Amino acid sequence: MMSLKTLSATGLALLALAGCERVELPPQPAVNLDGYPTAIHRQLAQALGRVDSRPRKAAANGRAGMLLHTYDQLLGADVYYQRAALLDPDEFRWPYLRSWVLAGLGRTDEAMQLLQTALEIEPGYSRARVRLAELQLSSGQLEQCAATLRTLIAEQSDRPEAYFLRAQLRLRMNDANAAIEDLGRTLALTGHFGGLHHAYAQAYRLAGDEAATRHHTRLAEQFADARADIPDPVMSEVLLANISTTARIERAQAYASRGDVARAETLLVEALEDDPDSLPLHVTLAGLYGGRGDFANADRHLAHAATIDPDHPRLHYSTGVARLGEQRFAEAAEAFERSLELDANNADAWAQLGLVRQIQGNQGQALEHFRTALEHDPWHRQSHWLLGRALNQAGDHETAVAHLALLRPIRDPTAPAILLDLGRAYHGSGDRDTAIAVLGEALAAAGEFGDSQSRAGANALLRRLERESSP
Repeated sequence: MMSLKTLSATGLALLALAGCERVELPPQPAVNLDGYPTAIHRQLAQALGRVDSRPRKAAANGRAGMLLHTYDQLLGADVYYQRAALLDPDEFRWPYLRSWVLAGLGRTDEAMQLLQTALEIEPGYSRARVRLAELQLSSGQLEQCAATLRTLIAEQSDRPEAYFLRAQLRLRMNDANAAIEDLGRTLALTGHFGGLHHAYAQAYRLAGDEAATRHHTRLAEQFADARADIPDPVMSEVLLANISTTARIERAQAYASRGDVARAETLLVEALEDDPDSLPLHVTLAGLYGGRGDFANADRHLAHAATIDPDHPRLHYSTGVARLGEQRFAEAAEAFERSLELDANNADAWAQLGLVRQIQGNQGQALEHFRTALEHDPWHRQSHWLLGRALNQAGDHETAVAHLALLRPIRDPTAPAILLDLGRAYHGSGDRDTAIAVLGEALAAAGEFGDSQSRAGANALLRRLERESSP
């Protein structure tokens, strides 16, 4: 009889395959594809068909699980992840992703066991350890959570999630000062996000500091839509598999907000091929094209959107944005007013209408519209910026500071111009030192986002401040 040492690579592969064939798998679940849009129906059907043709292929089963997971068919996803893990027990992704599914189904203890299994396979994947700590904290296993976080922080001291979770753990243990310390570490690593300031408010309330509690409550509202950008490559595979129109619009808007307009356009155009009569897709594309001055394409999408729903407020809002970009101000104002007739709570439309009135020279109406926008959305970023800029121009620098300073921590392509306006407001209010500090931030942001105009403005004001301070 031949020994294992003398077997060829092919022989070893055949033995492995034979062993794999002996693994008993749970039966494939019945999956109802009714009601899905055509593109998603096709995507799911193809993935399930690949499992039908190769039922003992781990990757095919895992892919089916990921697709069912992203569309919230958790029971089916659980079965396919389980099949994939049985077929390839050395693959980290399947127990890790299945743990998310089981947690979503309320089976927390099993989810934590699977995370332990995943970490045995891939101990360096820190997001799995973070997820384990999250589940331990949510299930009240405080000592276990503390131990998990100790291990994570000892191995990787730059993980903001670890400090954020430890702050929450310390809040559960009524240790406000230690929680505040960990939240400070988190802020230094991630920047501002809503959940961070909500936790800060809890900590300061526990510490009895009402002024700080109010301050962070306001910041929690201001940054309610902000999230800490902490990558999880494995879960990203699941999320990026979602080709629903809503998911693709959200991804495109995220790209555009970071200045990656080309990638946003590609994603939206691909989505439109699958969903050609989606009004949200057409108006989002119209806004994208209008923002870069491609008004012919913007109008083409607006015209199509008008055939779908001629009285949709988003259609008229996007029309106003396009007309504003073309400097057709009377038509822009008319479109924004029509949008507000259909949806008077739209802070974006109030802000844009105020901008049009400002351009037309009606400063009183402009200020009124910016303030109305803030009544509907107290943390509406553009309205705070436009109102602060208008107040600067009117000479009310202290009130301008109050609005613009709220936006100081945010970093995106508009940050250089906002910081320049804030520097001007501090200068006008007589606070020279703070003006210099803010203008330094404006220069750094201008370098980061390639804003030469704001860089020139900040340098000019800094030179002026230097001349003013010279004897």
